[in-house]
Amino acid sequence: MCYDAQADRIATGKRIHHKMIDCDVSAKELAQVAGCTPQMISAILCGDKYPSVPILRAIASRLDCKVDELLH
Repeated sequence: MCYDAQADRIATGKRIHHKMIDCDVSAKELAQVAGCTPQMISAILCGDKYPSVPILRAIASRLDCKVDELLH
């Protein structure tokens, strides 16, 4: 079985998006707490980009979850 990086990015983006909906958090707000642009958050949600560790930690903190929950 081959690792599919794009599928992994897309799945991570979907998990983040579901948590955003559950926590009623906008991409703009998430970008502010993560120290990045709303465009970066959009790229993460679409699976075009993968968040850095610091951004991922900030996202998890704001969404009141563990980083592992966003990755798996």
